Amino acid sequence: MTAPNAPVPTVGDSSAKSPERPSSQLLVPVSPSQQQFGFRPTEKGQTSSVGSDVEPSQISEPPSPGLKKEASGTIFEIPSELDEGDDENHQGIWWKSPTLMIGFLILGIAACSAHHGWYAHLSGRQVGDDISQQWALRAGNAFAFLSNTCFVASASFAYTQWLWKVLQTQEFKVKGLEAVFGFDNSISAVVKVKYMRKLGWAALIALIVCQTQTTSFAFSAVDPTTNTIIFLGPRTLIYRLSTATATAGQILTIIPPFVNSSYSLDFYGPYVQCQQANETEAGIISSLRNQSISQITGDTLETDNCYFAFVPDFGLLNSGTTPDHGVQMVSQERLQEPGNASNEIWMVYSRWAWNSSGQQTAVDRYTTCQLWNASYTIDLSFQEGSQNITKHDLELKNLVPYPTPYQQNSPDVIVQHSYSAVMWALTDLLVGSMGLFSQISNGTNTSTITNFSEITTTLERTSLLGSSDLDVFFDKNHWMTNNISGNYTPSAQRQADIEFAGNKTLEELIPELAFNTTVGFMNNWLLSYKHTILLLSYGLAIFFALLANLSGAYAYLRNGVAHDRGFAAVMAATRDPHIGEGFDERMAGRLPVQRKIRDMKMRYEQNGVGGGKFRRVLEVGTKKKRVLRRVSVWT
Repeated sequence: MTAPNAPVPTVGDSSAKSPERPSSQLLVPVSPSQQQFGFRPTEKGQTSSVGSDVEPSQISEPPSPGLKKEASGTIFEIPSELDEGDDENHQGIWWKSPTLMIGFLILGIAACSAHHGWYAHLSGRQVGDDISQQWALRAGNAFAFLSNTCFVASASFAYTQWLWKVLQTQEFKVKGLEAVFGFDNSISAVVKVKYMRKLGWAALIALIVCQTQTTSFAFSAVDPTTNTIIFLGPRTLIYRLSTATATAGQILTIIPPFVNSSYSLDFYGPYVQCQQANETEAGIISSLRNQSISQITGDTLETDNCYFAFVPDFGLLNSGTTPDHGVQMVSQERLQEPGNASNEIWMVYSRWAWNSSGQQTAVDRYTTCQLWNASYTIDLSFQEGSQNITKHDLELKNLVPYPTPYQQNSPDVIVQHSYSAVMWALTDLLVGSMGLFSQISNGTNTSTITNFSEITTTLERTSLLGSSDLDVFFDKNHWMTNNISGNYTPSAQRQADIEFAGNKTLEELIPELAFNTTVGFMNNWLLSYKHTILLLSYGLAIFFALLANLSGAYAYLRNGVAHDRGFAAVMAATRDPHIGEGFDERMAGRLPVQRKIRDMKMRYEQNGVGGGKFRRVLEVGTKKKRVLRRVSVWT
């Protein structure tokens, strides 16, 4: 409905002449409901009463700013003085929008670099207590959150510009505009495929916005001229931990990540496997033990050897021309210096057995133990200071050979040295012997002065001393020193040792010691940084963020202006009077939105001077008709 005699300005109307300076007043429509609730308009600058007799039909569409033509009707004053240098009067692409888009991209890349540098700085350091762990993770999470936020913000600017470019070529219903305006932060909008097809490349940008959210064990020397490495032995840390574990007979106390926590761990580590020696190995062990006993001279004789262990050296191994096949033995603790050895320990010890006549007799048991690389799966549980560690699975992978001199420095060689250092420390606890001796007078072998026992192995300081395989030594020592024979009750000390070891055999206790020692190394947690996954993730994020920025830059140039999705921008672009014709004032601004409003079709059109607005697309029959004329009626 048009007001009588009201001018209807149109684009290109020659009667609308530009003044020398913009008008200081804007004609703003006032509805009857606004007058009813006390909105006080002015009649050409004068105050009027609420109950003005001006009819709504007299209200005309306000002319564009700068037009001096005045329309009759009710108006109120709004200052509208704009200087040529004001941002609000800027023509072309506003610099702040693309600057923020590129700036957020650069800041996101900087956050990625800082995250990588922070983790590289922490790699190899001890974890510490739960507070230090939390701060290390908090810093990493902060960098990840910052980079994600920056990439999302940068891509959001690009999406906005591309969206407005699409709106100039595609018609959307109101519900479609709701979807595409919130496409980059609404999961429900993402599933609307028909709108994704209309958005094209911008849909991918929106999806991007939605989704972007052991070397200290060994002591080795490096030859800088040839880059080769020589194994010298374990560090004191390994000696300390292995000795403490063997003495305690259990896994050392592990610092938990939290007071009450439980978790599982999968890792690779050293393990020692023991088994009965074959006939050839047993012959070599027996020959080397006899050689060791025969070297004792003077008035002391070793009458019985109940335990003998050594590390074999296969450097001079032959095909059997000698009883020992050329195997050399290391039967005492080693010094940290270059030397030949192996990652094995061979031993013989006496066990009680029943003979065919029903009598108890001592028999020799020959055992060999080797170093393996194994995969561990353990369950750890911590409750109010107590720990419970269960071996869930252990799988032997491969034997670990002893390091050869002058190996090329590489990660695999470092791991080999680390494993060998653990084996070195364990064998130092086991090598040596336990025997019974007699001292005779004048070397006549006829008069015995005294009988005594001797233990020349560090094993006596560990929980393995209570093994059932050492009962023969302690029984014979008791009989010899007390000059008796037959059954007897072990002393309280011996009984305590047996209970401490669980009355297990050496073939059980040695692998158990290796397991406990390996797990005990977790007492000194070291932070490890696997950079591949992080750099790959950030690389993909930066790549897609760059694509989004290139698309945004193209949209800026194509549109010729910078757009926004804020309330002010949408309000300024929805001034077509036909848009408001279908709204019911009783439902305005609240849910649910009427179906006829959600199905209303609109299209954004530029006005040729840098601005633009949405126009309603009317459907007449099966044909579509776009409203191009300006109407003077405001509803």
